[in-house]
Amino acid sequence: MSDLILNSGKLYIMSGIPASGKSSLLKTEDFEFGIQSDMIVSSDAIRKQILGLSTTMVEDTVSETYSESANISVFKIIELILKERFRNGLTTFFDATNVDDKTRAVYVNLAKKYNIESTILIMDTDIEKCRMNNSQRAHRLKDYVLDKMYEKFMPESKYNYIKVNQDTSIRLKVNQEIDSSVSLDIIGDTHGLFDKTLALLSNLGYVIDLSKNLFHHPEERKVLFLGDFVDRGEKSIDMLRLVNLAIKKGHYSIIGNHEYKLLRNYELFLNNEIPKGSDAVLETVLDFMKLKQNERSEL
Repeated sequence: MSDLILNSGKLYIMSGIPASGKSSLLKTEDFEFGIQSDMIVSSDAIRKQILGLSTTMVEDTVSETYSESANISVFKIIELILKERFRNGLTTFFDATNVDDKTRAVYVNLAKKYNIESTILIMDTDIEKCRMNNSQRAHRLKDYVLDKMYEKFMPESKYNYIKVNQDTSIRLKVNQEIDSSVSLDIIGDTHGLFDKTLALLSNLGYVIDLSKNLFHHPEERKVLFLGDFVDRGEKSIDMLRLVNLAIKKGHYSIIGNHEYKLLRNYELFLNNEIPKGSDAVLETVLDFMKLKQNERSEL
């Protein structure tokens, strides 16, 4: 059995044909460092919730049958679930076939919009092994279904990927980004009050110059921004630039409710929908949209 240690807070895209062992791999008895059931977003589970499970009996073989017309609804629901999990930085294992890079790219790019790293976990198996696994299932797929999907299956990817199999043991590593030995200054709810935030940081001894990409403390102290950098104040975009520079220089931040509002409204804009919220929220969205595309992406 091989051990695979994965970082928390990322998207892991399962890839493999039915009966390749994806779902079995995600089951664990380690309740402290293993994969928890609420980390898994399963297309089969959602499909069953919508339609239930139908079976047919042919030549003493029980086969699962699904309405393919429901797939559009299933994957719309999956997209909504994934987006909300990305907004909250949750560790997610997306359990679906995802047999080729065209399909995988949808979720890699979706995660990227939320600054979530993704890794594809590709099942290292062959069609004979899948047929054998399928034959042992209580509810079996027909062999021609497996064969058809295996023809499309890409055992490698142009995206970040790891080969896994049924004998792989997955454990999660808890992210501990803040060194416990660091002296930390914690600042929350700046709400676009850029000048006052700079004054506060200066009083704490920080040397900051956005034009020269300077953000440090002579005693190597670090700052943690606790979120709600934007809205209400007049300089929300400047606050975003300040926090972005801080992160690049090794400081820390946790996004808050108001940053989520900005992300959601940006998503509405990209979908040609009307942004929503208070006057302060909409003013921030308007200022954000005035930026050049490359700066919006960086922030």
